[in-house]
Amino acid sequence: LWSGTRCRQSSQWVREWAHPRSAGVAGRGADAIWGALALRVELAKGEARPLAGLSADLWKFFDLVTPELAVDLLVLLGLDNGVERALKDFYRQLRRILTLNGVSGHGWRSSQSVLQGCAWSNPLTVVLGVLWSLHVEQQARVAAYTYADDWYVVADRFTLAGARRGEATEGASAGPATT
Repeated sequence: LWSGTRCRQSSQWVREWAHPRSAGVAGRGADAIWGALALRVELAKGEARPLAGLSADLWKFFDLVTPELAVDLLVLLGLDNGVERALKDFYRQLRRILTLNGVSGHGWRSSQSVLQGCAWSNPLTVVLGVLWSLHVEQQARVAAYTYADDWYVVADRFTLAGARRGEATEGASAGPATT
């Protein structure tokens, strides 16, 4: 009950700070990202303009997230102190058990891994994608898109023209999610 209630309350909060091209937030599913990418490709093809991109499916992404670090990043964005304590306590007390060939070992504490399917796994991973997107866009002058463990970079006439003029990419602004 607590997790579900907090998840509903958090969804609007996450939307407030999420990158305009981050999916996995309220109202923006994977299709929002894939649709925007497909539109960019079709526009570039139709206008015979250059387009370059990179797609990364981050292997074992949820297993590589350090929950304490992700929670600390959420705190910087305004996470409620009570939720912070509950999340940190939950992950501190969490024990993993390895089972191999039907034999289970003793429980051990892992300092990494966010549980997929947990009501808070999405905000804990979205925050990392937001930071990556902002950094990549500012440094490389490209448009970045993220959805959970699927991260994309696109350079086309929109991002390249701004880079030549020394402007921030359109992705670094608060533009619409489908640009």
